[in-house]
Amino acid sequence: MKKTTCQPPIDPQTLLANAPNSVDKGDEQFDWNNAIISQNYADLKTKLGRPISDKPKQAISIRFDSEIVEYFKSQGKGWQTAMNNALKEWIKTHSVNT
Repeated sequence: MKKTTCQPPIDPQTLLANAPNSVDKGDEQFDWNNAIISQNYADLKTKLGRPISDKPKQAISIRFDSEIVEYFKSQGKGWQTAMNNALKEWIKTHSVNT
């Protein structure tokens, strides 16, 4: 049987009092009903971040010639997405009808 623990409710004023100085502590318009508050990191991790994709990308290990990698990296941020898009475009123009 899974053991559950009850945690005391979190007081918004206490949370704000302990917040970093970068948090606007005087904003009375903040809607605490929509805030994600948890003392459990695993619980927060599931609530934050990117939504789960219908078509998740697959992590693989692949080797390319260094000049290919250098070219895409020289394009700046998003170079892996650019490489992915270039490969998709190649597939469109070289598709084999079976």
